Amino acid sequence: MAKRARNRIQQIGFGIVVGLIALAFVLVFGQPSAGPGRVAVAEVNGEVVRVDAYEFFRAQIENLQRPLQPPGGSDRAFSEQLDRLALETMLRRYILAQDARALGLRVSDEEVRREICEQPVLQTDGRCDPELFRRFLTRVGFDTERSYTQELRRDLLVRKLTRLLTSPVRISDQAVLDGLRRAQVELRLHYAISRGDAFAAELTVPPEDAAAFAEAQPDRIAAAYEARRDEFQQPESIRARHMLFTGDDALERAQEARRRLEAGEDFVALATRLSEDEATAELGGDLGFFPRGRMLEAFEEAAFAAQPRTVVGPVGTERGQHLIRVEERRPGIDRSVAEVGPELAAELLRQDLARAAARGAAERMTALLAAGKAFAEAALEAGLEAEVTPFFRPSEPLVPGIGQVPGLVEAALALTPESPHSRWVFGSQDAFYAVSLAERREPDEQALAAELEPARERLLAVARNRVVESWYRRRREEIEQAGGLTRFPQSTGG
Repeated sequence: MAKRARNRIQQIGFGIVVGLIALAFVLVFGQPSAGPGRVAVAEVNGEVVRVDAYEFFRAQIENLQRPLQPPGGSDRAFSEQLDRLALETMLRRYILAQDARALGLRVSDEEVRREICEQPVLQTDGRCDPELFRRFLTRVGFDTERSYTQELRRDLLVRKLTRLLTSPVRISDQAVLDGLRRAQVELRLHYAISRGDAFAAELTVPPEDAAAFAEAQPDRIAAAYEARRDEFQQPESIRARHMLFTGDDALERAQEARRRLEAGEDFVALATRLSEDEATAELGGDLGFFPRGRMLEAFEEAAFAAQPRTVVGPVGTERGQHLIRVEERRPGIDRSVAEVGPELAAELLRQDLARAAARGAAERMTALLAAGKAFAEAALEAGLEAEVTPFFRPSEPLVPGIGQVPGLVEAALALTPESPHSRWVFGSQDAFYAVSLAERREPDEQALAAELEPARERLLAVARNRVVESWYRRRREEIEQAGGLTRFPQSTGG
């Protein structure tokens, strides 16, 4: 949830979230109110961040984020996330407004009045209505008109600083068109996969090589052991079935069920019909494997003492009366890193050798392609299978049939019908790819030209936000290092 909220804020831009840009939009929000006795949430270079302003912006962020809260998510975690986002919003506003003043930017009373009066929801018959404005202040939770106009003045300062910082940002027609082409061009690729596991089965690692590997790379052995500790360190466990009987006559019904079992009836069938454990009844009472410490004490003591395929009970617990049948017993495993070290060393060395062999096969194929071989012929000679992707766009997250492989999409974009074969091998874990351009569809140039200006505005918005955000992060770090930023304890606003 926290990550999604942060991403959403970044996508729509802090300037939209934190700005007092559209008062008509603000009016639909609820009524934030400060907790008793709270006056400030932070202090920036001696300037107090008032709680009524903080709550105002927190309400805006909550309205944006509430639809993103996953069903069943923690309300407390969501509320704490809102607190953090709202505080970050306020710190950003105050720091940028202070920088604007330091650079000589100013906001006149007339600019503030005009910003308020130009909002249709604060007008009566086309004229600014002071009574509507007072009602608005009460609704959104500001203590006074002065505290609200201070925030509005601060917002206008931030806007002016944003314009100043981003005025040099330009994006050429060529850059926009290149971005559009990249997003809309369609590619099909020939590809061949060389997998390490295809070579591993054919490799034998002599014990002396494994011993040398273990001696040279003890850290890898230790890491492999830790990654598979559950395989080497396992407590004794059993797999059991049970029937549960509850209520005042539970013992009598359990005894009757046992008599039926002793008379030859099937445990699974009886458990399915009679057990009152809803979680396991349809499974014939199957509890799966479990170690000591998982079940109620009396149940566990009886189950671990039982012989496989024998029925024990009735056994009384807090849940009721149980009949238990142990199906299978697994002894505990306790293998130290010293014991399994040679085995792990052999596996790791085999993986390394297989990976090298797989890369070598892919490199042989790229060499064959460079020598003029057709893709299918080169794949056959290298011992690999040739495949072809459907058409895809490089802007898509995954290449069909291949997935996400570092560097592959950039290389594919550079391929041309005149030079279709990539001379590089692309690797992802134990799979290596040789690729060649099968077909390329260019986007329609007229359609690109029609999208030029909207695309430019999108790219400019991203670039401008990046400039302002970089400025803010640097200034905030400087202020924190100088001791000019103080956060006060806050209670959750949700």
